[in-house]
Amino acid sequence: VGCRTVCAGSKGPFEGRWLQDNVDQSCTACPHEYIPDPTPDQPRRCVLHGTAFSLNGVHCGHDTGLGSTWEANLRMPALARWPGHIQAGTET
Repeated sequence: VGCRTVCAGSKGPFEGRWLQDNVDQSCTACPHEYIPDPTPDQPRRCVLHGTAFSLNGVHCGHDTGLGSTWEANLRMPALARWPGHIQAGTET
């Protein structure tokens, strides 16, 4: 039996549960530049390095979905004024 038969793809609907089912429940995913710092009351606590600012992370196997705040391509609006460098009315 070659790979063409054995590795022919999913045998059913893709559920995306492998990480959730196989990663230690104590594993916490934190946003970039945050570090896991669990407490008894907040087992998924993440702290921004060098500050007291904290938020709750998610289990490493949790599917946060596209468009969530955990997705890498989150866009944040910004305004900038830099006379002599940015022309008035510039948009990107």
